[in-house]
Amino acid sequence: MYISDLELHGFKSFAHKTHVKFDSGITAVVGPNGCGKSNIVDALRWVLGEQRPTLLRSSAMSNVIFNGTAKKKALGMAEVSLTFVNDKGLLPSEYSELTITRRLYRSGESDYLINDTPVRLKDIIDLFMDTGMSSDAYSVIELKMVEEILNDRNNDRRRMLEEAAGVTRYKEKRKQTLRKLDQTNKDLQRLEDILVEVRKKTRSLELQSQRAVKAKGYREELERLDKTVLAFSWRQIRDQQEPLKKQIGAASAKKAELATQLEILEQKEEKLRTELHEKERAENELRRQVQQLSYQKKEKETRSQILQGRIENETGIILQYQKDIEQNEKDLVELGELRTASRNELEKLSAKRDQSAKSLEESGKTFSSLQKSYSDLRRELFELEVAISAKGKKHQDMRSRRIKLESRLENSEGDQKRVQTEIEKLKKEIEASKTKLEEEKAKVQVWSDKIEGAEKRLAGVRETRERLLHERNEAKEQERKVLSRQDAVASEIQLMHHLASSTDAFPESVAWLIEKHKGNFALLSPVSELIQTEEEYAVALEAALGEAQNYVVVETFRDAERASDLLKKQKKGQATFIPLDWISGDDSGSARTIVEGGTASRINPIMERIQTEERYRSVAELLLGHIYLAEELGSDEVAGSGFTDEYRALLTNHRGAAIVTTSGELFTYGGLFKSGSKSHQSGLRLGLKNKLEKLEKSGRSLQKDLDTTRRSLEKIEQQLRELHEQQIREEITTLQKERREKDQTVGKLQSGIQIYERSILEQQAHRERLSLSEGQSRQELEELKPGLEQIDGEIAELREKEETTKASLQKLEDERAIAQNRYNDAQLAHQDISNRTANIEQQLQRVDEGTERISGRLKQRGILLEQSRENIRQYREESEQIAGLMGGLTESLEKARLALENAEKESKAEREQIQQQDKELRTLRKDREDQLELLHHLTMAAEKFDLQLESITNSVWETYNLTMEQLLNLQGEGDLRDAEGTEAAEGAEGIENAGAAGDAEKNSEDAGDEKDRFDVDAAKERVSVLRQKLHRIGEVNPLAIEEYQEEKERLDFYEQQMEDLRKAELEMRDTIAEINETATERFNDTFELIRSHFQDVFHRLFEEDDYCDLVLDSDSEDPLEAKVEIRANPKGKRPSNISQLSGGEKTLTAIAFLFAIYLVKPSPFCVLDEVDAPLDDANIERFSGMIRSFSEQTQFIIITHNKKTMSKAEMMYGVTMPETGVSRLVGVRLEDVGT
Repeated sequence: MYISDLELHGFKSFAHKTHVKFDSGITAVVGPNGCGKSNIVDALRWVLGEQRPTLLRSSAMSNVIFNGTAKKKALGMAEVSLTFVNDKGLLPSEYSELTITRRLYRSGESDYLINDTPVRLKDIIDLFMDTGMSSDAYSVIELKMVEEILNDRNNDRRRMLEEAAGVTRYKEKRKQTLRKLDQTNKDLQRLEDILVEVRKKTRSLELQSQRAVKAKGYREELERLDKTVLAFSWRQIRDQQEPLKKQIGAASAKKAELATQLEILEQKEEKLRTELHEKERAENELRRQVQQLSYQKKEKETRSQILQGRIENETGIILQYQKDIEQNEKDLVELGELRTASRNELEKLSAKRDQSAKSLEESGKTFSSLQKSYSDLRRELFELEVAISAKGKKHQDMRSRRIKLESRLENSEGDQKRVQTEIEKLKKEIEASKTKLEEEKAKVQVWSDKIEGAEKRLAGVRETRERLLHERNEAKEQERKVLSRQDAVASEIQLMHHLASSTDAFPESVAWLIEKHKGNFALLSPVSELIQTEEEYAVALEAALGEAQNYVVVETFRDAERASDLLKKQKKGQATFIPLDWISGDDSGSARTIVEGGTASRINPIMERIQTEERYRSVAELLLGHIYLAEELGSDEVAGSGFTDEYRALLTNHRGAAIVTTSGELFTYGGLFKSGSKSHQSGLRLGLKNKLEKLEKSGRSLQKDLDTTRRSLEKIEQQLRELHEQQIREEITTLQKERREKDQTVGKLQSGIQIYERSILEQQAHRERLSLSEGQSRQELEELKPGLEQIDGEIAELREKEETTKASLQKLEDERAIAQNRYNDAQLAHQDISNRTANIEQQLQRVDEGTERISGRLKQRGILLEQSRENIRQYREESEQIAGLMGGLTESLEKARLALENAEKESKAEREQIQQQDKELRTLRKDREDQLELLHHLTMAAEKFDLQLESITNSVWETYNLTMEQLLNLQGEGDLRDAEGTEAAEGAEGIENAGAAGDAEKNSEDAGDEKDRFDVDAAKERVSVLRQKLHRIGEVNPLAIEEYQEEKERLDFYEQQMEDLRKAELEMRDTIAEINETATERFNDTFELIRSHFQDVFHRLFEEDDYCDLVLDSDSEDPLEAKVEIRANPKGKRPSNISQLSGGEKTLTAIAFLFAIYLVKPSPFCVLDEVDAPLDDANIERFSGMIRSFSEQTQFIIITHNKKTMSKAEMMYGVTMPETGVSRLVGVRLEDVGT
């Protein structure tokens, strides 16, 4: 895998679109300082996702966009595209080529693309993470980064090692997991707050639904009356509108009559205008003919003048041609004389040229001979000088080698002693480290046992915690159910108390008596408060009583009369009274007798199912003694086999008998059947006292259950608090930290022992190398002595021969100079004669060309002269023809003008007739406008009524979603209130604690006469009363039940979320521990490999016996954050730290560290920006050789000024700046240049 292409446009100094093609080997980028070479490195960093402007040598990211020059405008966008050949599949992509593109606009917007597909910055970073190719990885190295790697202020070494180990992805995942864990804890707290609010809101919504149902009953009655009032008003307005429509019809007829008269006159006028148009068209045609004839006459006159001018012009041309012919004949005579003189001069110069050529040839041969001898002697002298120089260099090298060998022999003995001392010291260190290692291993085992015990306790605690959490959730669910039931019971109790104290459900007369005068009577109670039954029979009892449940029971008939007088005086309507002193108890057995005589075993007297005080028993017998309760009989049995002949006989044969079902259906004597939907308040008013007692008892039982559940919850919470799971977890964390510290200590001791053992082997090998090197040095020193003596003799012999050759060369040089002067003089003379000859020959050629040109001109002038004479003849003939046509044109023009005058007179008369017609039309139009104004006033009055009707229609539609036609149809049926009452009852179905359903049944018998005697004022007054009642109730929430269900679902959802978050917290903690373990293991393995390779590469760049090492900081608590120390002692130096090394040594040390990483995890490419600048020639050779060996696996892009580094490249790009501030790129393949 390698970079194949780089495209830049508008990036820094690359204003123009620039394409850079890279090979897979070594590419060099060269150029003078300030030309923009390093901008290529910045472009590579930038396109790979670099976000720090300082690393791009800028103060802000927008500075990378070309900012313009004195001659070139700034650009609005920077774009860089980088193409990889993914032939090894290192990138997770299905493409063989992968192009990364980044764009930045001055507005701050940016785009990232992969193969022209828009992506996020995160996608780019994830793509290159742990590949060694990211923007801050070890694939791009600048000279300043060498110092940064060695100083390690920003932990750069650690970052590079992590990139090679593939740990970066793990550390990023750990950071993300820690952020998620923190967010999870915040979410748990927020969810707890939300749950408190949701539970509170749920209880509130259950209470709100009760008031909403009561308000619904009032709204239904209000809607029924309001519709009737609207329909009545609509009919009134419609009746007032009818007379206006008749007046509008009469006015429209008059308007139509005037329109017909006006149309006849307009048609007549149109006919006159058509005739006038035809006459005007003929008049225009005559006028056009006059104009055309005038134009033709003028055109002929103009043409005649033009022809006369052309004749005069052609005559002048003929005179000019005659003069040209005379002058050309004179020029021909002069050219003939010049040709003769030139040919005579040419014959004289030819003889002189032959003589000078012979003299030139002789002097040239003499000079060539001397020149050859001089060159041979110079070459011989140069060869002698080269030989002397080579012998001198060899002599100097041998002397230097001898001095170095003598110095090495002097130092060898001391080095061997120091090595032996170091070996003994290292052996003692190994023994001490092994002893301490055994002690630390024993401590590690102790900590491991403690951790194992704590983890077992933690597992038990977690199991207990899961059980307790499950029990707590069950208890909370039980608490929620009890609270919900408790709130429902409280709402029912509240409703019962409200019903007990409210008079809204009674007729107005009964309600008024109870509310205002109950305290003035010994007994004044409705039947519904005196008779009770079980809840399952309440609906049947209410159906059996019917309107009788609103009868008022009083002690005496006198009390009844007093109450009646009060109603009459206040005009509050009528009421039915039952005086106890008038009631006989003799009929108590009638119903029972009827039942005993029959065989319908499923029917029993309803009196057996009621409870009442003994004094009111006679009231119950009076109202219910003839009614039977059929607990299973339904309306479907009436027509079927279930309703037997015996039941029919019972109802038919016993006058006044009736059967009621538990669902409220009533079968009466004679076969009448009452049935339909029931209100949710049906049966509520009967037996209020018993119901209240049961509900209050149920409330007390629920409170006990709630107290028990909450005690269980408190006990579970206490047990959860006493688990101390977090304490055990912290204990395990502490123990693990202690064990890690001990493990690190063991690892350090083991690493130390390995280092000491390796150092002993290295010192022993060093000692052997020193011994071997000493023997080789002595042998080489003996071999050097005879060689030095031989070279001294050879150098003296060569210097003597050099002096003899120099003397011969000086003599020959003097002779060569004399011969060269003679040869130069002969050359000048011969060249002068040749030039004069060539000039005369050119002059003869020009004379011949001039003669030919003038002859051709004479011939052409003769032809043109004849053409001009022919043109004059043709112009005169055409002029004579035009003169003949002018007479006919003048006569035709006069006739046309006379006809035009006659046509104009006729048109004038026609226009006067049309003007008279216009006067009559204006009179008719005024009459029509008057009629239109009258019609407008009538229409406005009718539209006023239409607007009133439309207002009523819109009000009906907006309020009730009915058209006026639908509303009038309902009014026409005379059953509007029944229909509305049924809708209200059906709409209320499904809502708990329903309100009053109205008294539709009571008034149904006289609904047919409603239209004839409708009192709109009374209806409006009732509407006002209903609105006041709704106002007293106030705003209600009709959607309380639906909202309650939604809140309940939210509550369940949030509780499930709470449980999920707690599980996620445990999983994330386990994930962090696993990441730490995996990342530490991978980093340590990679570190050891890189450490070994660093020592190998360092010895290749320096000497075999030089010391170097990579060491992790032992003081760091977290092994994933420990610093990396580089130790290097090149050429026997002992610096206290690597910052004391020279610039070249620092560079080679950093290169050794970089290439050690490449040996473990090679990056597909490496960019080096002038890192070879501090290196001398010898180190450049080592550096270049290292680059060449690594280029088989890694692509290198090197920015350099060094010629030796350039020579190793296969491809070279030169960066220039032909225009100030704008970089250009020129590429060359060095293989092609060599070929």
